[in-house]
Amino acid sequence: MSPEKLAQSAFLAYPFIAQEIVFLGHNENMTFRMYDQQANSYLLRIHLPLTAGFAGDRLQPAGILSELLWLEALIRDTSLSLQQPMYTTNGALVATITTPQGEVPCSLLRWIEADPFPKQPTSDQVAYLGRIIATMHLHARSWRPPEGFARPTYDLAFFQQHLGLLQGELGKGVLQPKELEVLALVSDKILTLIAQHQEPLILVHTDLHRGNLLASGANVYPIDFSLCGFGLPLFDLGIALLSVPTARRQELIQVYQQQQPLSTTELKLLEPLALLSRMCAYVYALFNPTQHKWLQERIPRFTAKECRRFLEGQSFLFSESQHQG
Repeated sequence: MSPEKLAQSAFLAYPFIAQEIVFLGHNENMTFRMYDQQANSYLLRIHLPLTAGFAGDRLQPAGILSELLWLEALIRDTSLSLQQPMYTTNGALVATITTPQGEVPCSLLRWIEADPFPKQPTSDQVAYLGRIIATMHLHARSWRPPEGFARPTYDLAFFQQHLGLLQGELGKGVLQPKELEVLALVSDKILTLIAQHQEPLILVHTDLHRGNLLASGANVYPIDFSLCGFGLPLFDLGIALLSVPTARRQELIQVYQQQQPLSTTELKLLEPLALLSRMCAYVYALFNPTQHKWLQERIPRFTAKECRRFLEGQSFLFSESQHQG
């Protein structure tokens, strides 16, 4: 069944008539931009991961529903502008379609009309991003998920298992031994720091890189909560810091701290967690053969620059020599 046929089948569950369907891509989910007869625009997600690296309970109906319930709560309880989850004709947040692979869940979100987050954001945009992250974390600390809420836990055990894939057959088949050696040293150092850091896990986005941020004027909109789960709030901030230029990173931290003060120990954790976020992204890419060449180009620079500086006790997050990507 073609992607367009799948999208048409999924859209039948909603109280709209599809006027136009635009296929966007297929990675963690199969995604489409849908237009109804009133020219309203939506993001349709068919939760059928392209590779095994993205599979898991979070892409099952209970996990998807939990993601959407948190998104609804953030919209209801805060001033954040986020993608509104849409209900099916039967009043459900998660629809199901029949495919050659079996029953597959789907979800629909209202489209946010904005531009990609720029590589050189303004000071106002960086400040807005800092307030968004702090607001999300404040909400997560007080919000009580409903019974049956099911999202992943990004704890020490998760990262040990995830980073371990770099040293397994998957990593050895793509990366060079000297690169794997450096990555192993970095992994051990980061995991030790996480083990020493005692902080309750809260609901976090976990994927606030530039590709999951939109901008319109001074306003910034986080999108794609599909990796959200229980983790360290500093992980969100570490990822976001990599999305802004080096010269503006302190601005982001300062604005965040206006709502969520950080201790000296927490500030020191931002660099290792930023490194960790990038390594996790590389692990996901290992599962996709079409990204192996990309990894083979980037990992040598990553290990030679950021990783080496980190192992030598030097800052890379606030250094102009940091490699982008």
